[in-house]
This record gives sequence, structure tokens and C-alpha cells, in this order.
Amino acid sequence: MAVLIGHASISEHGTINGTRGDQTGKEVCIRSWYSKPWNVMLVCTDKELARKAAQEMRYACANNNIGYGQNDRRTAYESAVKNGRTFKNAKGNTDCSQLAVSCYILAGLTQLSPDCYTGNMRKALLNTGKFKEYTDSAHLKSDSYAEEGALYLKEGSHVVMALENGSNSGSSGSAVDTSTKEYWIKQGQHHANNYASLSLLEDGIVGTQTRKARIKVLQRAMNDDYESGLAEDGIWGTKSNKALGNHTVRRGECQYMITALEILLMLKGYDPHGIECPGQFGSGLESTVREYQGDSGLSVDGIAGRDTYISLIV
Repeated sequence: MAVLIGHASISEHGTINGTRGDQTGKEVCIRSWYSKPWNVMLVCTDKELARKAAQEMRYACANNNIGYGQNDRRTAYESAVKNGRTFKNAKGNTDCSQLAVSCYILAGLTQLSPDCYTGNMRKALLNTGKFKEYTDSAHLKSDSYAEEGALYLKEGSHVVMALENGSNSGSSGSAVDTSTKEYWIKQGQHHANNYASLSLLEDGIVGTQTRKARIKVLQRAMNDDYESGLAEDGIWGTKSNKALGNHTVRRGECQYMITALEILLMLKGYDPHGIECPGQFGSGLESTVREYQGDSGLSVDGIAGRDTYISLIV
């Protein structure tokens, strides 16, 4: 599974300047990690600061009032400052370097200048004393060492931000009890934020917003797989119910409904044995589906159908 990243990409015209706002949904977006290739990876040593910066990146990517434009690259940041110091409420344009640096400024790293660009941001970030740099191939040629909030930079060209930890990240080896429901609910909240562009508090508590998020995740998957045209509002109405119909997913298949299944199982406190986008239904996921079905009084067949999905969102 590729780590998810957030970045400002290109205008709706395929150029460096466009109309304010994200007309295509891809101007400022979340996507899977890719190799540019990068020449330096910058990792924030303050994990709480990195987490907040990554959350601002998620807000920016989810906000269709933020688009891409180099000539007016500060307008989204200036709007964020005026509207609660968050990209959640901002309008305007940005570009890759302005967005990455602004996420850290809004997260609290105020000694940075919002005018940093890809040619000088490496030095600017290192000068804060909050970043370490990596230039070895292990860190640059795959996402396995990704850390939430880390920046992959090709100086003078482009920068993206990791929104998740990779399999060999510095935090992946910490002592975490992965046997608890709270741990998996936190993981589910994290992946729900990334997949459905949400802003859940990743606290392991199933409150009102997390319960709504279950439905939003499923609505997003049905839109992705079936082009259902659903409002991703967390309300299970007639249209959502009809879109689900009698769809099933089972071992050997690959689709976004499987991504949703993996996240929904996490939000119920279960380990789905990995998550992909789109999801791959393997033997580990099948065993977890069987476990969940047995615990929930459902027919135990390892196939996620209507009854299983409905059970997961209530």
C-alpha cells in the first residue's frame, strides 16, 4: 500500500496559473506517494507539530475553494490567517512550496516565511532546528520511511507532504499495543481522514463525528466504484441505501469498496491486516470479516455484502 501524500499540483488549465478555487478536484489533492525523483526528505522532529501540519494539508486538500496559481500563491494562506488560522475556512490559490510551508506556519512554526519556495525551503526548514534531512536512496526512492508531515522535495521543482507513516518510519517501531480496540479505532479515524478528506479527531473514541464518518467513507467508496453521485454527508438516506443495493466484495477483488471495508472494520476496533487504495481483498481481510460477522451475529461467509456493510455503519 502506497503512503498517501498531499500537495498542490497544477491549475485547471494544466498551467502554473488558474482561477481561484479547485475546479478539477486535482489542483490541491491527496494521492498516493510517487517518486519524482526527490533529492531530499525533510522530517519534522516535533511529532505534534508534524501532526498539526499534516492536518492542515488535509484541510487544504479537502477545501475546493483552494486552487493552484503561482502569481497569487499567497491568497489561500492570507485567507486562512484571516479565517481562524486554518485552511479549513480559506479561499484562494497556492502552489506546492507555499502550501507545504504554510501548513507548518499554521501549525505553529511561525518563524518560517510564507514566501519560501522550492529553491530555499530546505535551508529555511533546517534553520528552524525542527527538521532532519535525509538524502540516501532508502529514504528517497520509496515511501517506506515516510512519516506524517515529512516533506519530499526536489529542489527548484516540487514538494509534497506525507500524510501517513511508512512501514519503516521512525514511529512504526515504537511500543504500541496493537491488540486494543482503541488503537484500531484511531487507525480507522486516521485512514478515514485521508480517504474521505475528513477532519476527525484521532482519539480512539467513537463519538457522533466518527459514526457519521463511517457513512461518509462508504458514500465515498460507492461514488468511486459505482459513480453513485451521492452527497458524502454522513446521512444514510434512500439514495445511499439504493446505491449499496446488493453489492458484495470478496477475496481476490480490488476496488474502493474494499478500502471502505478496511476502514470501517478499524472503526469498529478490528485489524483488517492492511489497507490499500483501492483495496485488495486478501486472506487476512477475509479472516477479519469472518471474525466480525461471527461477533455481530451475521452469516459467517467471509464475503462483505449488504448486511455486513449496514452493520459496520451503525
